[in-house]
Amino acid sequence: MSYAIGSVSSQDLWTRLKEQFSTVSRTSIFQMKSNLQTIKKRSDNVSQYLQKIKEARDYLSAAMVHFADEDIVILALIGLPPEYNTFQCMIRGRENVISLKEFRSQLLAEERIVETHVPNPLLSAMVADHSSATKGSTSPFQNNSSPSSFFSGGNRQFNHTKQKGRGKFNQGVKFNRQS
Repeated sequence: MSYAIGSVSSQDLWTRLKEQFSTVSRTSIFQMKSNLQTIKKRSDNVSQYLQKIKEARDYLSAAMVHFADEDIVILALIGLPPEYNTFQCMIRGRENVISLKEFRSQLLAEERIVETHVPNPLLSAMVADHSSATKGSTSPFQNNSSPSSFFSGGNRQFNHTKQKGRGKFNQGVKFNRQS
C-alpha cells in the first residue's frame, strides 16, 4: 500500500509497482518463501495469523510467484498450535479442496471453541499421574502388575472368587457397622 499512496494515475501506480518489484532477486524471493512457510499462529488471534499469511502471499504474488489456495491452507494448518489438532485432521480428511473463505470461517469458529475450552481437571490429573508413573521407563503393566491394579492404584487386592447374589460387588472389602 505504501507504494500506491501518492500515485496520480493507474499508469503511475503500475510504474511504481513495477520498479519496486521488478528488482526482486532470486535471494529475496527465496527469503519471502521461507517467511511464508515459517509463519506460526503463536499468541496471535486467527485474523492476525491469516493476515500475516495473506501479506506474505501478496508480496510473492507481486514478485510473480503464485501459490494455489490449497497450498496456503496447508501452510496455515502447519502453523497452528496443538490445540487445533482436531481441526487440522478435519480439514486434511476432506474429500474436496476447501476454499480460503470457507477455511477462514471454519478456523474462526474453531478459535472460539478453543478459547472457551476449559481443560478437564480429571483428565489433566490422569495425564500428570500417568507421566509421573512412566518416568524411569517402567510401565504400570510391567512387573506382573495387572491392568486392574493400575486402575485401582495398585494398593488394593481384590478377591476374584465368583459369587452370586447380594454383596458380590463388595468382595474383599470389609465394612465396620455401628449399631
